[in-house]
Amino acid sequence: MKVKRKFTGYVVSGRPVTTEDGRNSGMIKKDRRNYDNIRDRIEKALLSDIKLQNEILIKALRNNAKPPIKGEITKAKLKYRGITFVLRPDGSRFLAQRGERISDIIQ
Repeated sequence: MKVKRKFTGYVVSGRPVTTEDGRNSGMIKKDRRNYDNIRDRIEKALLSDIKLQNEILIKALRNNAKPPIKGEITKAKLKYRGITFVLRPDGSRFLAQRGERISDIIQ
């Protein structure tokens, strides 16, 4: 009867280590690369969405706020102008200034 080795994380006598399910360390490295590739794609998609949302919000603050924000956007400037970030239960988000929407709705 052949007994499978448990994964220890180290190479024993120059041979790949075998896990409980019979895969060797080469297979595990390949799986890890696949997970890294998927993780990188998801991260890239999320970062592009965040960048697009930031552009929409900054454009609204520079053009649609009354008075428009010039220079650095700070917490004090937003509070002074009454600008709030509204998040609705359906997932839509937008900027409002004293109850009036000043940015596009972001889904």
